[in-house]
Amino acid sequence: AFRIRADGTIYIAGFGSMSLLLPAITWAQYEHLRTTYAAGGYSGLVTVGTRTTGDTYANYNAVLRLPTPEEMERQFTHWLGVPLRLTRMQVIP
Repeated sequence: AFRIRADGTIYIAGFGSMSLLLPAITWAQYEHLRTTYAAGGYSGLVTVGTRTTGDTYANYNAVLRLPTPEEMERQFTHWLGVPLRLTRMQVIP
């Protein structure tokens, strides 16, 4: 989040976040995500590795937030465009 200092300059404060978009998943895959990473709920603590720049990677601890079934678009046996949101990302030194 952007913050404004007393002198009017802007700086970034808070935790990093990102979203991953799964093109399509089945109900079984969705339930696997919920039971494995969210203890049957819709969020959980995870560790992820992701690219920070061109050839640089880093590992982060983060909170994974899964969408509810009502937030997803269903097409027959699949859900389309399923976002996985990672918040409170903290780099692992």
